[in-house]
Parts: sequence; C-alpha cells; structure tokens
Amino acid sequence: MSRIKIVLANGTKLENLVINGTEFVSKTKVDESIFTEEALKEVKVYEGEESIQTYTEAVFIHQQKWEDGYYLAFRELTESEKKDKVIQMLGQKLTESRLDGMKKDKQIQFLGQQLAESRLDSMKKDLFINQLGKGQAENKIAILKLQKGV
Repeated sequence: MSRIKIVLANGTKLENLVINGTEFVSKTKVDESIFTEEALKEVKVYEGEESIQTYTEAVFIHQQKWEDGYYLAFRELTESEKKDKVIQMLGQKLTESRLDGMKKDKQIQFLGQQLAESRLDSMKKDLFINQLGKGQAENKIAILKLQKGV
C-alpha cells in the first residue's frame, strides 16, 4: 500500500497515511486544531512525490477512530457555501464601514436596530413554520371528517 502525505496551506504535513475509500487513515490521532480556516485554504494530497488531489477551500469533516487507525475526511466548500461566505464577509465590512463613520451613540442605535431586525426575521420564520403546521393539522382534520362522512 502506498503512503500518502497531506500538505496544508500553512505548510503543516501529515505523513505516512493510507487511503481507505475517500478517507485518509493515520496510525496516530491528529491534533484537530491544525485544521484552521487558513490552513484549509488549500490541501494537497501526495502519493509519494506525485500530487494526486488538491482541495481548495477545504472543510475538515471528522476524525473517526477505528480498529486500524484514525480516519480523516475532508471536502471542498460548495459553490453555495462559498457565496454565503462572501456575502457574510461583505455584510461585516459594510457594517464596520458604517460604524466607522458614526459617533458612539449612533453606533449603539444602529447595532440595536440590526439586532431588532434580525429578531424580527427570526420571528417571521417561526410564525411561518407555525402557520404551516396549523395548515397541515387542519388538512388532517378535514381528511378525517371526510373519511368519517361528517
């Protein structure tokens, strides 16, 4: 079985691994704190000296202990996750930009408004879910009445 090496974007190396399906197996437990967002920007997998796979914007899924070692799994961010990440970053930058130009009392007022709007959105979602559940219950009652001939 050929040996696998993983090199993270920050230069951290995991060596003497083997592949089992889509997971990488280490004889020893790996310190999961090495899998930072910065380190996972690019993850290169080598078989010997040959690069066999590159993950860009990787996500560390898990480390699972099995009888033959510790199984490590990675995946790439989906396009949707990448877009969400950019939107979140732009939102933070916009908020920071707005706050930089405001006096402290205006900053507090602005953040309070943002929090209130966030809570309102959450309440709207909860209300929608409750209405959906109520509608389903009413449909079930109507079906039961039809079945009983009421």
